Amino acid sequence: MKNKRKTIKRVIINLALGFESRRQIEVKFSQKLLNIQETIYFFFFIRWFRFKYRDLTELRKSSDPRIMIGLTPIINSKYWVEALKCEGFQAKSIISQVPKNNKREDFDILTSELFNPSKSPLRNRINQYKLFCFLIERFDVFHYSFNFTILDDCKYWFMEKKLLDYVGVKVLSTPFGSDAYLYNEILDKSLAHTMNMSVPDGYKSRSRIKRNIEYWSKKSDFIILSYMIESIPRWSTLPFSSLAINMNKWQGIKKKNYFNGKNGQVRIAHTPNFRGIKGTDFIIKAIEKLKKEDKLNIELILIENKSNNEVKSTLTSDVDILVEQLILTGHGLSAVEGMAAGIPVISNLEHENYTRVFRRFSNLDDLPIVSATPENIYENLKFLIQNPCKRNLLSLAGVDYVKRYHSYESIGKFFREVYAEVWNSEDRDMMNYYNIKSKRSPFYSEPRIDHGLFENKVFES
Repeated sequence: MKNKRKTIKRVIINLALGFESRRQIEVKFSQKLLNIQETIYFFFFIRWFRFKYRDLTELRKSSDPRIMIGLTPIINSKYWVEALKCEGFQAKSIISQVPKNNKREDFDILTSELFNPSKSPLRNRINQYKLFCFLIERFDVFHYSFNFTILDDCKYWFMEKKLLDYVGVKVLSTPFGSDAYLYNEILDKSLAHTMNMSVPDGYKSRSRIKRNIEYWSKKSDFIILSYMIESIPRWSTLPFSSLAINMNKWQGIKKKNYFNGKNGQVRIAHTPNFRGIKGTDFIIKAIEKLKKEDKLNIELILIENKSNNEVKSTLTSDVDILVEQLILTGHGLSAVEGMAAGIPVISNLEHENYTRVFRRFSNLDDLPIVSATPENIYENLKFLIQNPCKRNLLSLAGVDYVKRYHSYESIGKFFREVYAEVWNSEDRDMMNYYNIKSKRSPFYSEPRIDHGLFENKVFES
């Protein structure tokens, strides 16, 4: 009986292995067939492309280029487009999918509305070629991240810039986050740890991310870099951040709050998308300690999974201090929104490998954000809570900073200089555009932002 059971078990296992092998063979065969079909289609596409668009470069005669910003699904694409329009450029945003906290009407073009997705991989590939042609006929400059390019997942992805060069399209590349983080190359190992906590599958795209960084770092006509300097070997200009915001939609002057946690409540906001990366647990613990040990009357407002309008409503009416992030060095859009709303902002600006280059060669010393880490967030919060006059000074400085560096007017002028260099081949010193210590910067003659901080640290004068 035992031998019979063993025999039956062995037969079942062999059958299962046989079926699995067949499935694997079928998958491999289908993939090879698809590769052959794609090669044939791409061959004919190239021949047709070269004939169809042989004169397209000659037809690009406008003094100002037509701008496409995409395909990365982030709200800043909308803001950049609006800033460019304010400067007189023709610009549109195009995305592959609508971000969960935004609306369809925030963006100009959705790729799935142009060409319906298909269950056929080959049909989807043909749609990508159609999209490529659609865009090169209508735009002269493509703003890309280091992924979300049009042909990124095609077999012949490495031909994209050659095709764009053939028709005279220029490429500007800007990292936005996950497109440029190689976990094993992250300088700050606390950040690497929280990236593994918050986005555990991020490492799976490492080879593709590395491939794209190497390709577009070499091929891009212009690279705008911010504090994400780990893996990008080359850049053409160095703002600490190139985020844009419409100041007309933000209440830059808030009612001054002179509460100090004893004579009235101080409200502290935090806007986490990934709690690990933002250091949310450390912020919550610091708030609890301030309430329990220091008996301070404070409230923590967590702003999570909210629409842009809900975030704006909260920041412009209910907040006295904004804590943005404690692990990731730098700041994001919520910090810019907080400053525009007249709120003192706390973020991590401590890591020298990220920040020192921006103090020496960019505009970081003008930034009125208070730097804090998990180790000193308690002390920094306590200082700001108990010093409302300092908060109000930072509030005014934040509004001035955003007007100078992040307003539509400022970002529009910045891009006009970029296009003068890239599109019109004019000699512009963009490496020093944001270098406030250089006479070649348009910000050199501006008075420094009065925020009372030394390298973003608070001190009592």
